Amino acid sequence: MIDRHTRIPLFVVFSIVSAIGLVVFIFIIWRSFVDKRHEGSTRSEEPKKSVIADIIKTLKVAGKLLRTRNMLLLLIPFAYSGK
Repeated sequence: MIDRHTRIPLFVVFSIVSAIGLVVFIFIIWRSFVDKRHEGSTRSEEPKKSVIADIIKTLKVAGKLLRTRNMLLLLIPFAYSGK
C-alpha cells in the first residue's frame, strides 16, 4: 500500500508529466495544421482522391503488414497473454 506521504508527490509528478505531454501533443497538432495550411496555399489545385479509396488503400497496407514474418511472430505472445 502506498502511504500518504508518497502518494501526494507521485500524484503531482504524474500530473506534471501528463500536462507536459498534453502541451507537446497540442504543439504537434498545431504545427501540423500550420504546415498543411501553408502547403495548401502554395501548391496548385490537385485532384483530390476519394476518402473511400484512401481507406481501402490503408486497409490493404495494414493487411500486407500483418502478413509479414515479424508481425506473425508477434501474434504468438499476444495470443498467449490474451491482450
